[in-house]
Amino acid sequence: MPIWLLPIVFIFIIGVLNAYNFMDGINGITGVYSLVMLLTFYYINQYGVTFTDVNFIIYPVLASLVFLFFNFRKKAKCFAGDVGSMSIAFWVLALLGLLVVKTQELTYLLFIGVYGIEVIFTIIQRIKLKENIFEAHRHHLYQLLVNKMKWSHLLVSTMYGVIQLLINFSIIYWKLNFVEGILYLIFPTLIMYVLAKFYIFKTTETY
Repeated sequence: MPIWLLPIVFIFIIGVLNAYNFMDGINGITGVYSLVMLLTFYYINQYGVTFTDVNFIIYPVLASLVFLFFNFRKKAKCFAGDVGSMSIAFWVLALLGLLVVKTQELTYLLFIGVYGIEVIFTIIQRIKLKENIFEAHRHHLYQLLVNKMKWSHLLVSTMYGVIQLLINFSIIYWKLNFVEGILYLIFPTLIMYVLAKFYIFKTTETY
């Protein structure tokens, strides 16, 4: 890895860790999203390119399933918290990094595309609103769906997981490169995200 790339990788890692922490706000979302990521890695490792010891994927899958048993409920019995969300984020990042280094394919970075869209554009929105981006807020789409539209936590968490699963499946099945993934998958997802927020804004006068 060239020296000039190290600061970019560092910023990316810190960004993903914080994104995971920011997104851990409703029941089920961290567990479901992490399970989607881990099962995607498992499939690639078993049927695509071997990039790690399979146990390094199986263990967090089992941990996520146990966590979801207690968390994926209307009234959760336990929560990830900062330690839990950051820990699973480290694990997911480690696997993602191993995969990218092994294949030299940046396309796999899109496996965290849903979280990326949510966090990046919420930050942009808060800057536009002249808010302190380091203070707590409720501008994420999943928060608006739960708090303003009164959607179920479990429905919203499942929706986020399914969208990311469809993106991951499309990348693997169609063998898309990074640019194609952005154009055909991330951009349409972004459009739906913006339209959803605009609709909530118009119907609930959120901001």
